[in-house]
Amino acid sequence: MNPKEEEVKSWGITVRNLSFLTAREMKRPSQDGVLVTSVRPGGPAGEAKPALNYGDVLVKSAARR
Repeated sequence: MNPKEEEVKSWGITVRNLSFLTAREMKRPSQDGVLVTSVRPGGPAGEAKPALNYGDVLVKSAARR
């Protein structure tokens, strides 16, 4: 069973939870975070520095200063 994908429209990305097997294949210490499965060109995530890409794992958001 694959984890359900979710679109985050405000960021212009689609993500899904990390499955146990995916986390293991990626040699991640845990299943924490979400896996980026698509990035909309021209959206906030596509314009981010550094840019978010397919296959990136987001663990938590950075604190705003």
